[in-house]
Amino acid sequence: MLLLLLFAYIFNFIDRNIIGVLAVPIRTEFGLSDTALSHLGVAFGIFYAIIAIPIAWAADRRSRVKIIAGAVALWSLFTAACGLVQNYSQLVIARMGVAVGEAGGIAPSYSLISDYFPREKRSRALAFYSLGIPIGSALGVFFGGWLAANLSWRSAFVIVGLLGLPAALLIRLLIPEPERGRFDARPASASAPPAGEVARALFGTPSFWLLSFGAASGSILGYGLIFWLPSFFNRSFGLEVADVGWF
Repeated sequence: MLLLLLFAYIFNFIDRNIIGVLAVPIRTEFGLSDTALSHLGVAFGIFYAIIAIPIAWAADRRSRVKIIAGAVALWSLFTAACGLVQNYSQLVIARMGVAVGEAGGIAPSYSLISDYFPREKRSRALAFYSLGIPIGSALGVFFGGWLAANLSWRSAFVIVGLLGLPAALLIRLLIPEPERGRFDARPASASAPPAGEVARALFGTPSFWLLSFGAASGSILGYGLIFWLPSFFNRSFGLEVADVGWF
């Protein structure tokens, strides 16, 4: 279960961050400004943040395995669709689709992991799952640059997008839905709390807001760097996209 979720999470970040290195040829082909390129990230972030909440709500009440499998398939197909776009507007819409899919992957996965591992093993399991972030980010830039250099940026989107579809199928077929909450004090038969109760609990927990602020600050830096470093290396040091991927 954990290996399959990690496999999907790696593709989550490959598909999420491949846009950074592919922005170099995309900017040239469509004649985009840096501001226009930045709007791709804004559109992605807004849709990701908003859609993640109702999907997490659904994961508290429906099959998490089905939600995760559907999310992986959705973001993979929209990533492939990025390679078929004919203009900037279509690319923005395709990236929004990627965001919607990826919003459905993480929260249900956390929930699933919590029902597969007791508390004393849960931190390690979540840490192992989180390896998908650095591995996927690195592979996204590497394979994106290599495929763009040897084929095209469109082929890079299509290939890495379609490669994620087997992960969706394997998750759907091989991961059984565990008993919900079996390792926690809350009875497994208890219904999911209403959204208002969850909001009150979060608003009354200062550590949640401090952790969220820290994570947001780290994300501003991390996503900003991984998106703009390829363009920086290309423009300032003359590195081609394949070389940027290796670096």
